[in-house]
Amino acid sequence: MKSNFCIKLLNLLTVMTILLVSSCEKDIPVYDPPPPYEPPVETPDVSGPLPDDPSDDPSDNPSTDNPAVSPEDKKAWPLDVPLIGLWNHNLRLDVSELVEELGVNCIWTSDNMSSDLEWTSSHLYRSLSVPGIDYAMAKINRVAWGWTHAGSLAHAEWAASLSLEHSGIVGLYMNDFYDEIEEGYRTKDQWREIIERTRQVNPDLPIWVPVYPHRQQQNQAYDFDFDGVIVNMFGNKPEQIASLETHIYEGLERFPDKWAVAGVYLSSGATGQERWLSHDDFRKVLTFYVKLLNEGKIHGIRLFSADQFLSKPEYIPIAKEILATINTNEQNEND
Repeated sequence: MKSNFCIKLLNLLTVMTILLVSSCEKDIPVYDPPPPYEPPVETPDVSGPLPDDPSDDPSDNPSTDNPAVSPEDKKAWPLDVPLIGLWNHNLRLDVSELVEELGVNCIWTSDNMSSDLEWTSSHLYRSLSVPGIDYAMAKINRVAWGWTHAGSLAHAEWAASLSLEHSGIVGLYMNDFYDEIEEGYRTKDQWREIIERTRQVNPDLPIWVPVYPHRQQQNQAYDFDFDGVIVNMFGNKPEQIASLETHIYEGLERFPDKWAVAGVYLSSGATGQERWLSHDDFRKVLTFYVKLLNEGKIHGIRLFSADQFLSKPEYIPIAKEILATINTNEQNEND
């Protein structure tokens, strides 16, 4: 009887030891509350060297000096007027009065990723329906903000198809082009595939990409098939305002064979650190852009953004006053 009890006790201790060791080996985190569900994110194809991979053969990379490129290689500007654009990413915002006040002729739109959205339900349609708006820019948005590569391809086809029927769609904008590459959300080949898919549907739809000279993006290869650049300054820091002209000229000189639009943000910067341009700085930036436009060095201006103007309407009369000095006749003669 005593030996049976000892055997049972020994077995019990053995089981408890196994359980204790097993629980120690499992480093199981405890969440309170449980972690939120995160949908799977499409992983870019990163087989082969990544952009700017130091192990990549530099002889394969095109030079950023563009020795064979000159302004004579630039295609003729397709419009009779400069593109004076207003960025609007708020699909429900009525910009009619703002458009009338500013005198802009283009909306940089923000349709959601789609392949079959009805024309009359699109932001492109609503924007082109605003009195005074003759042109609209379609957009491929960021994977960082929820878009997928497959969805981007489908959206490019959708926008290019619409542009065949509606001449007011004057371009497809690749939002934060090199930022997506630098941050690992897209590969160069994925951007090339989006551009190629667009060309297959409408080879005449201009492709626009941004460049941020204060981030030294003009030193990137930009070895893609595109037509125009929007030269931006993002952050509105005092040192950026002080070096505005240098940065913008650097961006423009990098692309002598491309159409160019200069962009200004009323408020920009990292989340939680946004800076509003002072009235004087806004006047300085926009006056410089109009000077470039009147000299034929750029083909348009983009104002960011509609909702910022409406939240601080004191910027509207400043913009209206400066934009009124655009000499459209001189712009046309330079082209």
